[in-house]
Amino acid sequence: MCNSSCMGGMNRRPILTILTLETSDGQLLGRRCFEVRVCACPGRDRKTEEANSAKLQTGAKQVKKRKSAPATDPDMCKRKSGSSTDEEEALMLPVKGRERYNMLKKINDALELAEKEAKNKTRASKELLPSSGKRVLQKAERSDSD
Repeated sequence: MCNSSCMGGMNRRPILTILTLETSDGQLLGRRCFEVRVCACPGRDRKTEEANSAKLQTGAKQVKKRKSAPATDPDMCKRKSGSSTDEEEALMLPVKGRERYNMLKKINDALELAEKEAKNKTRASKELLPSSGKRVLQKAERSDSD
């Protein structure tokens, strides 16, 4: 571990640097203050500080790369909605081999299609039903009020 700039090093304390811009008459035009750290590895520290300042400016979170993360298909991974149940939760399943993956994907697509059709069927049947207290008359039936 280096004693000047490594994390936890004994001399890793910021030094406040003040720059002033003055005219030849001594009139103060501007002043800037910033922290400087004694640095034994300038490339590493520059990259770290640039990344931190970029993160603060954009406000976005940076995603760390994983070494052996399997490649995923966009259809395979769906985001979980805020008010989801256990059945709507998206899960990851590592599969070895493209053939097995395609087979499992077809099964999943078929299940999702069947679920979607079932929802549409129940929605359509609810739309056909009259308001509460009434029922749809068939051809052979007569109303109770007759």
